[in-house]
Amino acid sequence: MVSMRVRDLIPDILTLAGLQAAMFSMYACQLGDYETSARAFFLALLFDYLDGVAARMLASESKSGELLDRFVDRVTQCVAPALLLSSSSGLPGLVVGAALVTAGAVRLAIPKGVGYFRGAPLFAPAIVIEASALAGYPQPILLVAVLTALTVLPLPYPRSPESAGAVSP
Repeated sequence: MVSMRVRDLIPDILTLAGLQAAMFSMYACQLGDYETSARAFFLALLFDYLDGVAARMLASESKSGELLDRFVDRVTQCVAPALLLSSSSGLPGLVVGAALVTAGAVRLAIPKGVGYFRGAPLFAPAIVIEASALAGYPQPILLVAVLTALTVLPLPYPRSPESAGAVSP
């Protein structure tokens, strides 16, 4: 039986709130409301940030919380932006969006080195997609494609001191 401490639940609740925001982002996208979709995405990112802050403040560590966070990160930072990209940009957006989702899956399988990401952060192409939608600009598909490729190339990226102890890429 898995033992769960109350302090481990708080970051998990924040993580799940981020998942709900990502789901709402995808729903708004399907309705063609790209601005609302982008706003919900940024709310999901806020919850992702807050779950990490809460976990550090509460010294919360759980294997299930780590797995939950990694899964929700992929939905928030890969699937939701890829849906927005493909919905707003047609076939080129679909191709690059599929590459972003694939990069997210690949990143789950790549262990991180101590003190370095291997590949650019997954949220880099996602933020470009969502910020373009929020600003009402056309999607910069080539830039998103380059950023997506950088997420899986084995280049070291320095990590912030507070995320140095984090385990999810």
